[in-house]
Amino acid sequence: EYIANLLQLLSSLLTRVSMVEAECYETDKMNLEQIVISDEDNNDAMQIDSQEPIPLPILTSFVCDFLLSTITLKQAAYPGTVAEKEGFVLPLLRCIISFASECSEQTSDTNNKPKRKAGLAPRRRLHPSQVVTKRHIMNELFSTEVFAALLSLLDSMWDNTRAAAYELICGLVRQAHEQNIPLPSEILSSSGRQY
Repeated sequence: EYIANLLQLLSSLLTRVSMVEAECYETDKMNLEQIVISDEDNNDAMQIDSQEPIPLPILTSFVCDFLLSTITLKQAAYPGTVAEKEGFVLPLLRCIISFASECSEQTSDTNNKPKRKAGLAPRRRLHPSQVVTKRHIMNELFSTEVFAALLSLLDSMWDNTRAAAYELICGLVRQAHEQNIPLPSEILSSSGRQY
């Protein structure tokens, strides 16, 4: 029960940090453009590429470096840990996957609005930097280390861990196929599967 509440709060936190950081990114970008415009007499003024959104650094660091690398891979996602650690890391990965996969409904054409189903809350439109950040997180989820951790959890002594790890692996492979994200070469090559 505590894990479910914690992950619900984490999901809300990730969404809010993403929104706030995207707003700050947009404000900083507009301020920088004003500085460059006022300095246009100076030939050394930097060029701003407004077409290329960048990943949000705070959110990317928190999710990729802290949640995925430190908490998931280094602390909890290996067989032989206590059941509580394994029982926490798999829902944590599901939470991160759920957050990162929200960008799949982002459309570039505003006239092509998806039809809303009755009873469902409308999805908010994401800022381009949020989409780039979520795609970066998805690419991190499809790293060799994450798949190796999930595959090693298939050897856990706990039945629930093995079943949940299998479901996560199948879900990630399905999502990679749907979103055309390449799987790690160690998973795809026959020589990588021998070990």
